[in-house]
Amino acid sequence: MCFSNGYVMTNAGLVLPELKLGTIANSPDFPVRGKMAVGSPGAGGSEPIEFGKRGDGRTIRIRDHPANIHNRWSNQIRPVVEVTENDVVVFECRDGSDSQMSASSTAEDVTKLDFNRVHALSGPVFVKGAQPGDALEVEVLDVIPRYDYGWTAMLPGFGLVFSDPNAAVLDDPDFQGPYFKLWRFSDGFAYMNQNKVKVPVAPFMGIMGVAPARKGVYRTIPPFEIGGNFDIRQLTKGSRVFFPVFNEGGLFSTGDAHAAQGDGEVCLTAIEIAGELHCRFRVHKNWNIPKPRAIIPPQNSVLDSKGYYLTMGIGGNTNQAAREAVKEMVDWLMREHNLTLRDAYVVSSVAGDLKLSEVVDGPNWTVSFTVPKAAFLE
Repeated sequence: MCFSNGYVMTNAGLVLPELKLGTIANSPDFPVRGKMAVGSPGAGGSEPIEFGKRGDGRTIRIRDHPANIHNRWSNQIRPVVEVTENDVVVFECRDGSDSQMSASSTAEDVTKLDFNRVHALSGPVFVKGAQPGDALEVEVLDVIPRYDYGWTAMLPGFGLVFSDPNAAVLDDPDFQGPYFKLWRFSDGFAYMNQNKVKVPVAPFMGIMGVAPARKGVYRTIPPFEIGGNFDIRQLTKGSRVFFPVFNEGGLFSTGDAHAAQGDGEVCLTAIEIAGELHCRFRVHKNWNIPKPRAIIPPQNSVLDSKGYYLTMGIGGNTNQAAREAVKEMVDWLMREHNLTLRDAYVVSSVAGDLKLSEVVDGPNWTVSFTVPKAAFLE
């Protein structure tokens, strides 16, 4: 779940400027360890932490429990458990809405979202041996949907294309008001619109990060040097993600799992899910990396079989070029597959890849956008 256009929705329905990178969250509702995050649903298990044995280490399950949930970054949050490099750690995570959305939700429920609860994170965990200046490696052993469905939502004024107040398509009656789309999972695919559209389920965590060096309480919406809400779809099972360590133990947290997403997450959300992260930690001494980096596995080739639709945005402003490329794709998918405007936008967000294809032929740059033809079963 991404709020990349610089706006947030308040409980009163007003649109206000988002907090900038690294600014402190002015929120009296910041959940201190041991208290329930504001409005959080009930616990997923009776014990916050469960321990088991495996080989020379332990399995540690961090349950979906109020004592393990927070939704701000801070180095003052007490860790829920200490782990070692031999432990396999399982995080039970809520979806990015903090369980406000479900399989029975509607577009009306999207308007009722409490954005103060967005991005319920599980953790943090203290990794033994991690010190400031080290790098904390998170080996992604698996990411598993907790339920057999996911959802994609839209709000006017959010997302890449239609956050542009000059976008003529805002006058289209098909795009008035909020939108909610349910996806059902079966045989490794996510299906929508009576199974006319399918994309491979390739789960990853939208948010992974460590506690910041500086004091304060920070929103989870913008990513920064700790990691956070970077929404990189390639960080699937088999990835190894390296984070700079700013505090003893690293204090790692995660959440906002996605079943599938295109590069860009252009409509605001991916296929949002409650998910489990299975991982293992390693400490690399004195790496002193400034920002996260990763090694990723080979990517899913299922969608390559029929080729791709490709549109372009060309101009001196890469943001505007990106908008143009996506708008062109939305138009094409509407015409080619008889989709509504919003369904075409949803498919673009979930299956489309936005790329900066050329930056050397100034004064204009080329942004390309591709959507796999195999996503359509017609």
